[in-house]
Amino acid sequence: MPVASRWLLLCIGAHAQESAAGCRYFHETACAAEPFRSFFQEWRKKTECWLCNNQELVLSAKEVLKDFLYVERPEIPSLGQDLELHGTWKETCLAGFLLALFATTRSQSVQPWRFYDVGLSLINSCAFDEATFYARHGITTAQVAYNFYVLGLPYHLPDPVLHLQAAELSDGMHRQDAPLVIDVGMGLGADSRYYLSQGFRVVAVEANRKAIEVAMTIDWVKPLVLEGRLSFLHHRPAGSPLPAHRVPSTTRPAYVTSTTLWLDAMALWLDADPSGLTWTGLDCDDDLALLCAVALERRGLSGVQITGLSICGGNAPLSHTWPNALQLLQSISSDWKIFKGAGWRRMRPAWASLRLLSSLIVEDDADDAAEALAAAAKGFPPKELSVLMLGPATNLAIAFRRFPWLAQHLKRVVLMGGELTGRRLDLNFMSDRAAAREVISAGVGNLTLVPIQTCAQVSVTAEFLRRLETCPASAARAVLPKMCLGSPRGAAVQRAKRRSADDQWWLQTWLMPSLVNRRVQLALKGWPASSNLDRGFIPWDVVALMATLRPDSFDQWERLHVSFPPCELEPCNGTMSISSSTADGGPVWVPKVLRNETLFLEEMLDMLCSVPMSGPKPTLQWGFLVQAVAAPGQGGRQQTIFAFDERPEQSNAQPWVEELGGKAESVRTVECADLLRVFGQPVYMKIDVESSTIDCLDSLVHAAGSRAIHLPKFISMELEAASLFERFYANLKGLGYLYYKACRQYIYSPAPCEQGRYSREVPGCGSGPFGTAAVDYQEGLRWKAIDRLPSDRQWVEEFERGLDWFDLHAMRPT
Repeated sequence: MPVASRWLLLCIGAHAQESAAGCRYFHETACAAEPFRSFFQEWRKKTECWLCNNQELVLSAKEVLKDFLYVERPEIPSLGQDLELHGTWKETCLAGFLLALFATTRSQSVQPWRFYDVGLSLINSCAFDEATFYARHGITTAQVAYNFYVLGLPYHLPDPVLHLQAAELSDGMHRQDAPLVIDVGMGLGADSRYYLSQGFRVVAVEANRKAIEVAMTIDWVKPLVLEGRLSFLHHRPAGSPLPAHRVPSTTRPAYVTSTTLWLDAMALWLDADPSGLTWTGLDCDDDLALLCAVALERRGLSGVQITGLSICGGNAPLSHTWPNALQLLQSISSDWKIFKGAGWRRMRPAWASLRLLSSLIVEDDADDAAEALAAAAKGFPPKELSVLMLGPATNLAIAFRRFPWLAQHLKRVVLMGGELTGRRLDLNFMSDRAAAREVISAGVGNLTLVPIQTCAQVSVTAEFLRRLETCPASAARAVLPKMCLGSPRGAAVQRAKRRSADDQWWLQTWLMPSLVNRRVQLALKGWPASSNLDRGFIPWDVVALMATLRPDSFDQWERLHVSFPPCELEPCNGTMSISSSTADGGPVWVPKVLRNETLFLEEMLDMLCSVPMSGPKPTLQWGFLVQAVAAPGQGGRQQTIFAFDERPEQSNAQPWVEELGGKAESVRTVECADLLRVFGQPVYMKIDVESSTIDCLDSLVHAAGSRAIHLPKFISMELEAASLFERFYANLKGLGYLYYKACRQYIYSPAPCEQGRYSREVPGCGSGPFGTAAVDYQEGLRWKAIDRLPSDRQWVEEFERGLDWFDLHAMRPT
């Protein structure tokens, strides 16, 4: 309906219509009086030309809001309160107040969160019908709310959230079951935060460094990375040289023989998957264990000599654990020899998404670890060298395969892993259960498992981390940024109040109790357990290290026979069997009871504080995949992209970016079809990657022909050039998308964003709601048949004339 006709309808008598909650769409008396009369005149101009000057609209909105903010009335019920809006409000121009609140987003001033929160509460209380509101005012309340979220979500995640995408959410709102949205282009901008707030899982593609830095300062976003709710594929220069294998050395302290009966003088090889310095990894315990090992070696009291360190994938891909290890050792000027080993692609992780993801990652794994371990063992007499595996057993299994004599040559092997009650295994063994079977069955004379039940007898709490923070020279402080949550706000405060006040600042102690420990506790019946599992994280690998070098810290060592029944496709049912038979297994030692958790933690703190930072200070790496969007058959190659250091934008167009200070970066490419193969079928895929948008669509068409992917129900793309119009139509129809909406974009760009005032408060513009809530420039919420698209040229003409820009949304019937 033309704007003028809609405005005439509003004014000639249908204005008394009310929402289900009794709110009038246009109050005939209140809305006709000043300052509303003048405001609606400016609003009418705005809906006729969204890109026109906003100054008069903003000024008139401020006059309206003086009455809204400063006149004493009953309080508007907060979001989530089951209270009816007071009758006093229903006799005001509620629609005018709401539109005025929206108009302030056209101002350069970013308002406090409470300002936008009131607007969301008003939308919730009035329950306006979206189609009716749009017919009268040229905008839906969902569009208004989206803009409030664009500006407000950097401050706070409201609890509860006003769900604007309820139709697209699955029935189960559990985090692991949340439907997926893939945000291709401008990843981690306003849209990604909006999708997360609505309850979706998000994969954000082509997020640049600035966008990531800003997003990770937002308290409620940061934990979602470790929970798996948010993944992002980050572009950084490809082919950056890695440091040399050998880390700069310092003088090692004198070697001292231990008095511990089991150890005598121990030559120890370590294998780990550290991720405390990269956001892709969930845990920090490998890094802490490596630092504790450094402390024990340098003190000489344990009689340990570290003969080498091999690195594998596990907590994170090898392409991230490897530089993590290099950074950590350089920071303490360690002279340990370090060797690269197996990545995810040489394992069989339990999670299909991880297996598919590994096919996209350029991990550059190697057999160096297996060969170096065998060479080190040859340098010792039989039964002199021991091995401690802090990650998956893959590197050791490869070594046993290539060097059959090695298993009998080793003195002792300690594996961090195992589960003794028949439940699913830990991350290490689930990442490569077949490798664990090979090691168990190889005939090692002295084999130790440090299972879930043993590790869960220790918890690191916020109090421990605060004490570690007071060790100013400790290298372990480099890992603290990943463990630190920051001061929680809003709903996070309420959740944090249910735990100790100390827990409020620490991500690991805040997240792990619900994400990991809750499931661990199910496997502890009849076992001793830490009393702090509800407010701390388990230092798995530190426990395994102490079982290796401080076995007297444990009582009741027990000899068990364990096995991993084979199957056609690992990891089978993900369990480990305990029996009296040695078939397909072997005898292992298990430390059953930790003597004293308090003393254990005190020694752990003492070790961590004793290792100073004497080299380059490590930095927390974003560590996400190096990718840009590619045409069919071009994935895995390199492409130049132009990015800004100080704003969350990038482009493949050189002139305008360089003019504004952007720099060229060489990045690896990924096909959009591969994103679906790796992460699964999304409910919605947003594509906004300039000229590469058509490459993304072509990739989907190519893969869909072989039925290799499951397409999203909803898809959108920005119209980058009028010349692409016909190709968009042909590709969408060929993919089975039968309906479309052409959606204006300026309406979703608050002034501070669109004019380049990027900051923590405004880290990126948005594209608006999708699916049912997307708004067509002519038909509002109604979908149009895809065959109307070739003749629907008005929006393309507006784009060419610079009156607005548009996203094309499409729906594919299920």
